[in-house]
Amino acid sequence: MKRLIAVLILGLASLSPATAQDPERPKITASEVVDRETLKAFVEGGKEYLEGIRTLTETAKLRAIFRAEGDWKSGSTFLVILIKDGAVLLHGGDAAIDNEVLIDVEDGKGKKVVQELLAAAGRGGDFVEYYWDDPAVEGDANPKVSYAVEYISGLFGKPLVLVGGYYQDVSRVVTKIPEMARPEVTASEVVDRETLKTFVKAAAQTYREAMLGDFSGHTHVKKAFRMEGSYWKSGSIYTFIMSSDGYVLFHGADPSREGIIALDLEDSYGVKIIKRLIDAATAGGGYVEYHYNDPTVEGDEAFGSPKLTYAESFHLPDRDQPFIVCAGIYLESATAD
Repeated sequence: MKRLIAVLILGLASLSPATAQDPERPKITASEVVDRETLKAFVEGGKEYLEGIRTLTETAKLRAIFRAEGDWKSGSTFLVILIKDGAVLLHGGDAAIDNEVLIDVEDGKGKKVVQELLAAAGRGGDFVEYYWDDPAVEGDANPKVSYAVEYISGLFGKPLVLVGGYYQDVSRVVTKIPEMARPEVTASEVVDRETLKTFVKAAAQTYREAMLGDFSGHTHVKKAFRMEGSYWKSGSIYTFIMSSDGYVLFHGADPSREGIIALDLEDSYGVKIIKRLIDAATAGGGYVEYHYNDPTVEGDEAFGSPKLTYAESFHLPDRDQPFIVCAGIYLESATAD
């Protein structure tokens, strides 16, 4: 199935979407891209904006801003952020492509398009021509043009590559996850408070180490955290990560929730779930009990089932805003086991 479609999923009805208002309007918007000159101006505007981002909150909002039809996206014109190993950090056209490694993707004439884009960015910014017949456009055999430029992430201080004009079906790309160290407690071994705490602490350490690396490890960790049956996900045991003001940065069970602000989420008894988790994490780590819908339990949709979540926080060097790392267990399921 063709996956290059605009995607902006707002998540559960109980959550509020991140404000998708664009930052200062770029000089050239996506809809105004008509030739090489305007394409370059569009991408360079994105570079300027991205280099100014300094907080986790601004980073979380990027998913909504870059994927919403508007100044930064118009049909098949959107931005793609690449890591230098060819992995996708953010795809403006399709969230499902995030974290896939496209380094060996070829066009219809055998050109390694992403390798060419990375090389173009390394030259200080340049155009790349490639061929891909869009099945949605009859008789489409004309060369496509992308523009790629390198920039330094304002949040992480690491070099990344920004691309505009790249539109190719990569739905069959599957990234192999490298072997990862086994944590002391895996997701399938979480059965009580202590094993839950140990699991979350390991997840926080693993995610932090990946963030401090060259970013390629970051994409692999996110895929491993999301893969059912891995060390990091087993049924309802998975990791989710937030900023300290409630924006979802990563969700191990449902990527559509990423970029969503969930600060006001509360259970059927009025427990402010996210606020309690943030408070527990920033106080040195702690447990929060609340009620939440358990997909394996029929009839609990109205009031939810008892759930226990442990929250831990960590900082990156020279950054004040903490990451909040969480995972939970349904108490009735644990008792039954």
